[in-house]
Amino acid sequence: DLIYGIEANQDIESTIDIIEEVLSSEKRILSKSVKLLPAAEWNSGTIFVTARIWVPAGDYWSVVISTNMQVKRQFSAEEILVSYP
Repeated sequence: DLIYGIEANQDIESTIDIIEEVLSSEKRILSKSVKLLPAAEWNSGTIFVTARIWVPAGDYWSVVISTNMQVKRQFSAEEILVSYP
């Protein structure tokens, strides 16, 4: 699972769009396996969006790192604030 926490006052729709765009561009993710759980959890001013992905075992960490970096870049570009504990 890839879990992204954003501040509760951020635009959830834009957040979901960014995550979906990044996931769809990652060719190593088995396309039919993606399950996006928007607002899967909400606490302490944070909304968590969970993306369940499946990839070939040997690609797991490189996909996770690459995807997280791309999501962070897009969040920054769109001024979506990540929540920190």
